[in-house]
Amino acid sequence: SADGSVWMRFKAGKAESQAVNGNVDIDSDYSQFQLGGDILTWSDGAQSVTVGLMGSYINASTDSTGNRGADGSQFSANGSVDGYNLGLYATWFADAQSHRGAYIDSWYQYGAYNNSVDNDGLSASRYDSAAHAVSLETGYRYDIALSNRNTVSLTPQAQVTWQRYSADTVIDDGGTRISGQNDDSWTTRLGMRVDGKLYKESGRIQPFMEVNWLHASDNASATFGDTKVSQDLPNDRVEVKVGIQANVSERLSVYAQAAGQKGKNDYGDASFSLNMRYNW
Repeated sequence: SADGSVWMRFKAGKAESQAVNGNVDIDSDYSQFQLGGDILTWSDGAQSVTVGLMGSYINASTDSTGNRGADGSQFSANGSVDGYNLGLYATWFADAQSHRGAYIDSWYQYGAYNNSVDNDGLSASRYDSAAHAVSLETGYRYDIALSNRNTVSLTPQAQVTWQRYSADTVIDDGGTRISGQNDDSWTTRLGMRVDGKLYKESGRIQPFMEVNWLHASDNASATFGDTKVSQDLPNDRVEVKVGIQANVSERLSVYAQAAGQKGKNDYGDASFSLNMRYNW
């Protein structure tokens, strides 16, 4: 058998996007608290496989503003969502000890959410939604040795994620039927990660940076009565992540990360996450 671990992550961020061909501005704030742990580990002395469980709580709020009509008057709406995810992950490393060379990471997750929408105080609605998601990622890590045991690692990565989202059809307080939020989407990611391992008298620190190209088929939309409203999400986005990992002890490691995404139609996303992992 191989070593295992338990881990936790807190992530918070803000996203900006548009809808209805740029006529509606959407601002979102979100947070997630996630816990996970290995339930099965295997190694033959070289490669290893780890299987684990994970769960999370998410919360998000959204403010939308736009033009109501030809007179230039504004309308606004706000929404919120909270819910839970439960999933399973599996990871294979060709080199169990150093994590050099090839790896494959996969996970499945199911989520159930409570949603509410308030349309400018004129009408309100509440409904349930759910999502299934599956991801497969692979990469290959190259280590470049420097002086004093310091190393730089380059890891080209590729990932594909499929998600199916479904939401209840609901009639709001104003009598408007809201439907059509069911959607299948694919997201692919191609990127490069650069890690450094720097040894100091006080221990080891690991700064890292990651640059990704994301391509998504997501066409998020909803139908209000007979009117379909689509979010202007860009198919292509650029993502940059920077962070640092520190080993607090032989078994406990902590890392912090800042990330940003940018795309057409004034799309942007900025987030910060804090992660802890305990190995045994």
